[in-house]
Amino acid sequence: MTIDVHSALGALASGVALTAPQLESLGRYSTSLHSWNQRIRLTGASSVEAILGEHVADALPLLRHLPDGPFRLLDVGSGAGFPAIVLALLRPDAQVTMVEPIGKKHAFLRAMIRELPLPNAEALQARIEQLSADDDFDVAVSRATWPIADWLIRARPGLVPGRRILGQIGADVSTLPGDAEVYTYELAGSCRHVVRLETAPN
Repeated sequence: MTIDVHSALGALASGVALTAPQLESLGRYSTSLHSWNQRIRLTGASSVEAILGEHVADALPLLRHLPDGPFRLLDVGSGAGFPAIVLALLRPDAQVTMVEPIGKKHAFLRAMIRELPLPNAEALQARIEQLSADDDFDVAVSRATWPIADWLIRARPGLVPGRRILGQIGADVSTLPGDAEVYTYELAGSCRHVVRLETAPN
């Protein structure tokens, strides 16, 4: 069965200049995830189209919040690879580190790095508490691992000058700290937000 990846991504894809090879890679990733999902529950999405429309599409709004030029991205609690694998595919100039403590999910991430392939990505089986405060990254992101306020608290110690923390949340932004910037987008008729914290570089 042939999947129209661009159509499955929905309206959010119209704001991103996706090339044919990128669309093909996103389709292969989603197809592999769907296959793995039959054996190991990695996502609740029940079809390749649902994976694209519910999860891959949800990563696209993060692209405009990434630095220009090469950068280092840390994704904590990567699970099925959202958003890290999508961002690694679409920003090959990024060096992406995925952190996932659960062995089966970590095995999936390593398999995707080999299969897609993703020479600009690595997967670590670890928890955020095991990471060094001196770990060198430019952007830290996490999706649906903790409530957004908890993620910002956990990530804030790494917010040294020039670093950026990203998260995503649904319609309720009442729990966010006052210094968080909020950017709104729509996914499948629902209101979503990218949350961003950063400090100016030295």
